[in-house]
Amino acid sequence: MQYRASGRASSRRRWPLVIPPLLAVALVAAGLAGRAGESSPADEGANPAVASAPIVRWIECGDVANAECGAAVAAARRALDDTFPIVHSATVSPSLICGDDLECPAWFLGGSRSVGSVVLTFVDSPLVAWINVVEPDRDAVLDGESDGPAPQLLGRLIRAFERS
Repeated sequence: MQYRASGRASSRRRWPLVIPPLLAVALVAAGLAGRAGESSPADEGANPAVASAPIVRWIECGDVANAECGAAVAAARRALDDTFPIVHSATVSPSLICGDDLECPAWFLGGSRSVGSVVLTFVDSPLVAWINVVEPDRDAVLDGESDGPAPQLLGRLIRAFERS
């Protein structure tokens, strides 16, 4: 007895198995292509390297409230240029790092509320960065206007060095 398999029946059965994976790949590719030109309002005016970097892996807030701690870390990240590696950890302190007038100049502190300092470490790097963070005077930023959003916290890189 001989059995003969029809080439048609076999090929019909294979196509239904191939279509779902092809459809899934096409949908993912279309979704990624649609998002390629999008940007969020948070990214506008920010350092592109920092804006595209993943979130900080570990944050220690100490005596700083969680909301202000997160805002201070964001300000510290904005204070860095794109030569810094991706941030690994951030330690926030309620005090500024001030050894002299170069680290805490009057133009930076004047009319501002001290938020504190942020110490950043980086992924796969011995580099450490110290950044002071202040909240600018609302009236000075808004030019005397009482309406408008609260000013964004400002960070200023104080020192960057390699830990030993």
